[in-house]
Amino acid sequence: MICVECGKESEIINNGLCLDCYIKSNRFTKGPDFFNIIKCSNCNSYKFKNKWETESLNEIINKVILQNFKISDELKKPEIKTHIIDDNQYKKQLELKITGLISNLKIIEKKVIQINIKKEICDTCSKQFGGYHEAIIQIRADKRNLKLEEIEGIYTFVLDYIKNLQNKGNKKIFIADFEKKESGITFFLSDNSISLSIIKKIQEIYAGDIKRSSKNIGMKDSKQIYRMTYLLRLYPFTEGEILSNKEKYFYIKKISKNKIHLVDLAQWNENIFDVKELNNFVIKGGNEFVKNMIFVSQTNDEVQIMDQNNYNIHVLKKPKKILFDNDTIKIIQIQDKIFLFPISL
Repeated sequence: MICVECGKESEIINNGLCLDCYIKSNRFTKGPDFFNIIKCSNCNSYKFKNKWETESLNEIINKVILQNFKISDELKKPEIKTHIIDDNQYKKQLELKITGLISNLKIIEKKVIQINIKKEICDTCSKQFGGYHEAIIQIRADKRNLKLEEIEGIYTFVLDYIKNLQNKGNKKIFIADFEKKESGITFFLSDNSISLSIIKKIQEIYAGDIKRSSKNIGMKDSKQIYRMTYLLRLYPFTEGEILSNKEKYFYIKKISKNKIHLVDLAQWNENIFDVKELNNFVIKGGNEFVKNMIFVSQTNDEVQIMDQNNYNIHVLKKPKKILFDNDTIKIIQIQDKIFLFPISL
């Protein structure tokens, strides 16, 4: 057939045109000359389809182009590539190169577009600046203040936990505020469900009892919103402390949830107690009772040690058949009572 445009005999593609004339007289892609992209001036996230994304600018630009550029169904296996012509902080010029196939002939169309970067504050940062929080986590201890290592350990754990979630793209979670005191530590967090997960993790590490309370703070999307308060009260004793019950002394080997692993210092027997069973136990102290003494000699049943401060010699019965081969031996001394430190610990 004869092409109505060029007059040559060829296969007619559409409207009486051959392939070459049809390509010359048609564009197979269509899109605007510029785009506005919203960027959070605080956290540098970008807004796409009314949602704030943590992806890079290039990834957002590609999404915007794919969303706004129309590619004809006639163009098979289309590909879009971008090349920055002019890179400015708030304005960027890009050359779009769109390729595809029509009747196995490669088609290339180019277009220069402008990207305008607009600054706003994202919803999450706006909430954070306003002190918004859905949950309160309180860490306290029963009948004592928190130890410094407990405060620092819990504080670091919460920060790392939240930072890990944020790095995975969760922008909804943040610490609105926190308080650190000797009596305890308090976190004001933006997400209720994650706060519950956090306090359960802290309980697994430090043990204690969790109590919950709620407060109605208004409506959102026609639903009542409640601010939750989670209180984790740690036990009055900690790992490494010495307890006494009548004439017996115990070393706290491990605390897990509501279970306490105690080692009888006289026999080295390990027993597991429920917290409620320790009401009659008395806290004697901790690391201040742990010392090193000089090894002198031993038999199968006894070991002879010397106090390096006053050179007094002590003979202690071995709770188990063990052999000491160090120059010093760790002991626990409570007033005039001396116990070999359980070597299984």
